[in-house]
Amino acid sequence: MPILSTDTKKAIAHLPRSANRPLGTLITTSGRKIMTHPIYTRDLLKNFSRGELCEICDRLSISRRRSKTDCINDILAAQPQAIAQAELEVFIEEQADEIAPDLQRLQNNQQGYQDATNGLKMQSNDSCYRSGYDRGLRDASPMPKQCDSEAIVFEKIGQTIRGGVWEAIVDGIQILIIGVSGGYKSNLTGVRLIEDFGAMIKETLVAVAKIQEKQKLESAVRSPRAQAITVQELQGDEFVVENSTNQNRYTVRPKHPDPNSRCECADCHYRGAKCKHQIAVENFLEQQLVAA
Repeated sequence: MPILSTDTKKAIAHLPRSANRPLGTLITTSGRKIMTHPIYTRDLLKNFSRGELCEICDRLSISRRRSKTDCINDILAAQPQAIAQAELEVFIEEQADEIAPDLQRLQNNQQGYQDATNGLKMQSNDSCYRSGYDRGLRDASPMPKQCDSEAIVFEKIGQTIRGGVWEAIVDGIQILIIGVSGGYKSNLTGVRLIEDFGAMIKETLVAVAKIQEKQKLESAVRSPRAQAITVQELQGDEFVVENSTNQNRYTVRPKHPDPNSRCECADCHYRGAKCKHQIAVENFLEQQLVAA
């Protein structure tokens, strides 16, 4: 700030202040006061000495002039630019304050991802941190062996308001990935929201591996029961089977894309399980192949 003479201070004290705002003050939208360059009028500048005018020129980054009149004209011309620059700086600062929470959430998410991929324990219960940590665990985990050599093709089959819908069939298991606000969901991962599409694919393949493992265990239980099932009729891709213990008949469609529609029995229809009727059809086809 320039050193003002006594007469200059008296002149400033009697100047009117618009909207009760102090000279040289900008009020931000958040109510904060930020000091900027004082606002000078021509009448006020006339009361300044040439040395004081030169100091003001230095503050405004303009050249010093020999005459007071030239200094005053240059100061008055430069003031709007100085005020505009101050307002721009205030705007930038306010924008930085507004995006700061989002940046913090992003940093928390990235930190969680790094901790997981580095094999560290979870360090925070923050939701963004946990989301990143879960994503890191998925990326760091090995891919299911069943899917290592398979080319998985996801075909876009639809579009929602929030995003697309993609489908893939892996070993007869249907995968649906749906774009939602903030990420993706899958028919195999429940209500979990995953931000990255690649991580969503990996998560669904892990779910497929778990389903396959479960199916193997269930097949081991159902295989002996399938011995009581006989194939009665063959109609194209459909097989009519009969249970010799209770004479119940069901239609089996082993190639149907929907696992819940491959057999009419409740075990398949409601649970999507590979039932004993489907196993009986597989055994029948194997025998036909061996005989051929």
